[in-house]
Amino acid sequence: MRTSCGVTEPSSRNHPEARWQARRRTCSKWKTAPIVPTTSDLVTLGVATFVATNVDNFLLFATQLAVAPRSAHRSIQRGQFAASISVVLFCIGVRYALVGVPTTWFAVLALVPAYFTVSSLRSLRHRSEATPPRVRGAATAFIVTLAISADNAAAYLPLLRATHGLGDVLVFATWAVSLVALIAISTVVARHPRVVALCQRVGHLIEPALYAALAVLILVATGVL
Repeated sequence: MRTSCGVTEPSSRNHPEARWQARRRTCSKWKTAPIVPTTSDLVTLGVATFVATNVDNFLLFATQLAVAPRSAHRSIQRGQFAASISVVLFCIGVRYALVGVPTTWFAVLALVPAYFTVSSLRSLRHRSEATPPRVRGAATAFIVTLAISADNAAAYLPLLRATHGLGDVLVFATWAVSLVALIAISTVVARHPRVVALCQRVGHLIEPALYAALAVLILVATGVL
């Protein structure tokens, strides 16, 4: 037997107790070693999370731009960008406070596109050939984008809870760059000649259908349907 640091250990490494203590020290090292995500890990997770949760936003952005005159595109883009960034900042600020909040509570956001559905249908009812198209700008784009971002927040929060400090900055920057790319791609699609021609013919019908679909989508994403 020998003594090390006040602890008596068996002199033989083949002794069962010695092997058990060596195994315990090894396991202790594994338990205490922190797993720190690398820069590439955070960027990859950030991009994957953004892409997975923004398919509906892409359809929304492209359709909002397609049914609006080109002169209103810049205003709509600002509303879309401001709303999406606000969602990310909100998630960063309350990432721990919303741990116990049921996702079904966010179903109330479906009232926003539901309201625009009714508004669009009323405009459609009183529409004539001489009626100019109704232009929705930054405010509508901002409000609707906020409403449809409930599923985005649900996906963003777990990743943000695993980061802090520079990790937050990196994830935020990744999502901001991805958002700029998303809006740019949506604009290209919305300005395609075939899309423009289609919206000139049936754009007044697409708008209420879009908002109705968004209302249903929010209910599905929050688990109500």
